[in-house]
Amino acid sequence: MKVLRWLKEILGGSQPEGARFSEKATMELYRMERLQLAVQLSYIYNWQLTMHAVKALQARKPQG
Repeated sequence: MKVLRWLKEILGGSQPEGARFSEKATMELYRMERLQLAVQLSYIYNWQLTMHAVKALQARKPQG
């Protein structure tokens, strides 16, 4: 979980195992994870749409 390591660095370096993040930091982490997932899913979805469009155009093109 890269984001968690990044958040620990921002909050002041190495925190002892089991240290509790503030509720705000926890919510920020959650939001960032969701945002990252949404971005990844949109890339996958857009790629699938693009490939579908390319295949449709290739199928429509007269074979020469």
